[in-house]
Amino acid sequence: MGLNEWFRFLRNKGYDPTILNQTTIANMETKRRRVDVLGVSYRVIRDVYSKNSHDRAHALMFKELSKYGSTSSLVLYIDGLQAEEKADTFAIREATRKQAVARCTTSLDTLETRIQNNQCIRKRHFTDVRTSLSSSFYWSLPCRKELVDFLRSAGLDARLCPTEADLAIAKDFEESDVAISGDSDMLAYAAITTLWRPISKGLILEYKIANLLLVLAVSRAQLTALAVVSKSDYGKNIFSLGPTTNYSVVKSIAGNGNIALATKKANFLCPQKLVGSGSKRFSVFWCGEKSLRVQERRKRYILGVSTDHIFEHRGEEGLSG
Repeated sequence: MGLNEWFRFLRNKGYDPTILNQTTIANMETKRRRVDVLGVSYRVIRDVYSKNSHDRAHALMFKELSKYGSTSSLVLYIDGLQAEEKADTFAIREATRKQAVARCTTSLDTLETRIQNNQCIRKRHFTDVRTSLSSSFYWSLPCRKELVDFLRSAGLDARLCPTEADLAIAKDFEESDVAISGDSDMLAYAAITTLWRPISKGLILEYKIANLLLVLAVSRAQLTALAVVSKSDYGKNIFSLGPTTNYSVVKSIAGNGNIALATKKANFLCPQKLVGSGSKRFSVFWCGEKSLRVQERRKRYILGVSTDHIFEHRGEEGLSG
């Protein structure tokens, strides 16, 4: 799913992940290393399957994924069918791919015409074709199944998930395991305790959830609630607000281990909802000082009365000032 701007948000809040390299992870003792294949290798997948036969591409993917651990320690998860909850995001991406295909066709036609007319061919003509072709790439489900079969024949534990790989990883995760993914959404799952995030030059950033919670001064339930109300591939959730604003609201809510309740409270507090009735019905379109006053009044209201009373009557009562 990918939580918008989360890694930057964590860095701005003072959390510094540990930097690991290939030598370091080769000598580290872990139980199982659960890899979100698309989350760590999308660019590699796009390149190898665009330029090679399937057999050659499968072999290159085996080499790429083997760098994260031994055959006995790796569990590889590949996304399956598109999740229904991401239908809107999928439609946007599909429209973008269609536009890229149209650009690629136009660029190829231009290149062909210039060649036939003995006109000068410049570097940008090839660049236009290459970039638009890359943007139109889609890794088909049959091809994913072929890779899973290839990896299994090579002795690796590879799994084609029903939908999203991160869901399967969170479900299978056990103590002393490590999740490996480039997607920040992996931090949202309560079961995940350690995340390895591959970056450039073969380096990996290690996120320890226990340390992260200490730096942010929140509970695990609050962190998950923050993820739920933040912008992601599943939806905009609290529209127009970034993780920093959401964090300030969620942190003010006592973390009691109830993720659903914490999320419900956060949605109520944030200043983009229409709350109350009549002359005391507040709108999200207010901005500046007025918006801040509205948010503070909501905080005082929710922290000063019974939670059950708030959510039972939120559509009937205004907010006291």
